[in-house]
Amino acid sequence: MCERSIVFAFVLGVGIAFVPHVRATDIFWNNPAGGDWNVPANWSPAQVPGLNDMAFITNNSIVTLSDSQSVARLTLNDSTLTVLNQGTLVLGIGSLESGGGTVSNQGALIFAGDSWRIPAGLTVIQDGVIKGANRGSNYIDSLTVTSNAVVTHTRGNTNGLQLRVVGALRIESGGRIDVTGKGYRGAGSDGNASGETGETRGPGAQATIVAGTTRVAGGSYGGFGGFDPGYGGVPNALYGSETAPLDLGSGGGSIEGSAGNGGGRIEIEAGAMVVAGQILSDGGNAIGRYGGGGSGGAIFLRVVNGDFSGNGLVRARGGLGGVLAPAGGGGRIAIVGHGVNSFSGALGRAGTIFVRGAGANGNLLVENGGLTIGIGETRQLDLLVATTNGPLTVLNQGTLVLGIGSL
Repeated sequence: MCERSIVFAFVLGVGIAFVPHVRATDIFWNNPAGGDWNVPANWSPAQVPGLNDMAFITNNSIVTLSDSQSVARLTLNDSTLTVLNQGTLVLGIGSLESGGGTVSNQGALIFAGDSWRIPAGLTVIQDGVIKGANRGSNYIDSLTVTSNAVVTHTRGNTNGLQLRVVGALRIESGGRIDVTGKGYRGAGSDGNASGETGETRGPGAQATIVAGTTRVAGGSYGGFGGFDPGYGGVPNALYGSETAPLDLGSGGGSIEGSAGNGGGRIEIEAGAMVVAGQILSDGGNAIGRYGGGGSGGAIFLRVVNGDFSGNGLVRARGGLGGVLAPAGGGGRIAIVGHGVNSFSGALGRAGTIFVRGAGANGNLLVENGGLTIGIGETRQLDLLVATTNGPLTVLNQGTLVLGIGSL
């Protein structure tokens, strides 16, 4: 039980007042079989941790939270906490500490201090909301991914990994936001029993095998997957936006073993970004000789008036095929809205890479893919660079406006 102490205070003209003060209690998870956070018997002492308490979950425990709870601090070591869709965990100024483990956030993590340094060794499966207690609209003041911390999302989640940061998002060296292989499934992968066909984007962004990559070929998204005509492989068509990519990557095809899954979806808005670590949405590698690699996924970074800096890596490359099969195509990367772009790291191996600072038209790199200007559409770019094979198509009444000497 929470201990209460009586604090004596002298109030001028009144006398003695009695002010209760609640001391924090250390409460430990004691059910190695796992279970519900809200059951007192799962804790020692036998009470659900409260607003002023320190909660400890250790020893490979698996805990599920399905309602709203508040603690002063949570320590998670070598264990898994799942905050379900309807669940909310409010963390006090002490925040969340970890020596390794996983937080699967399908609901909401709310921080009283309006900021969070994700500790080393912690994996956060971010399918829900991370926000500050004093911020609306799912924003947090600042967020840091420390070295050896990882943020990802559940495979196949079409909403992807979404973060909204008022101030700076910092990814330290060794830290990762990584949704590699979290997109649409490859043939034979993760329960995809379609036979030889990988999944791709269908109506409403839902997975479909209709027009997916077949047989020995890699998945496509921003760039075309490779294919082997000798085995009748055909990659799926390109799709999605170059300037605001919001799709999962497509899976590869296979006639033997599992093809690679597509990359996932990352969408981040922040006042500034410092990327010394990695932001990855690579396609998954195939398992087996005749499986194609998955395509890269989507990385969409919006910097609101601040700077984009760091020396890390932002990448959405296709996954490797089997020893007798081709790789997947690249995904799509867009970085927009920044003031100064002093990023000195690598923007790597995507089908399209679009970079547009505040007040500019933007630069577009098209690699192993194509660019289509739709009917009646006008596209303005400061620079267009196209590498390897792929068509540039301007349909009837479409317009492409380029800077001088920019093609």
